[in-house]
Amino acid sequence: MGLQEAYNACIEVCNYPYIGYNQDYRTTLDLSVTYITYCDCSSLMAYCMTVGGYFTRNPWFTTADQIGDMLNAGWVEQPLSGEWKAGDILWYRYEGSNPHGHTEMVYSGGNGSGILMGAHGRNNRAFPDQVSIRSSPSNYTQDWMKLLRAPDGAVVPYDPPDVPPSGGDEGVPTDVMFRAQVISELQRRYVILGRH
Repeated sequence: MGLQEAYNACIEVCNYPYIGYNQDYRTTLDLSVTYITYCDCSSLMAYCMTVGGYFTRNPWFTTADQIGDMLNAGWVEQPLSGEWKAGDILWYRYEGSNPHGHTEMVYSGGNGSGILMGAHGRNNRAFPDQVSIRSSPSNYTQDWMKLLRAPDGAVVPYDPPDVPPSGGDEGVPTDVMFRAQVISELQRRYVILGRH
């Protein structure tokens, strides 16, 4: 177990057609079901790190306590303007009257930038885009405050020849996109008990 498993888990979640973004149900993420479950940005990172073996029990951290948990698990802060590697995790947190934060994993890296994957939110987002691999890059001049790297090295990036990465803005594989569109339409038309 290690970073490769955490990275693969994030890709799997981003491609799973039954996962949406919801902070109230952030710990219901389950890849063994065919009904809608949820995560938010930090619970997805906690899930992936647990799959990777960095925690023996999922801490379901929030962005408020994420950095402490990651540092205790051996992750090391890197310069934001340096190289971003696949599997790195980015983070920001603002306190004050409206505390909020965000975190995502690097899908493919570069010098001070990369394509990210994670749970992006649900406001003004179609269901398949709520938890997905983005189609455009992020960079260090945006809101990011920290870049953390796993203690156990690099990953082999996912690079299938014929299947685009999921989501972000348009790249979901055809069968997954179809199922996600059906789910999105059902969510729009019907109230699913216990879900928003």
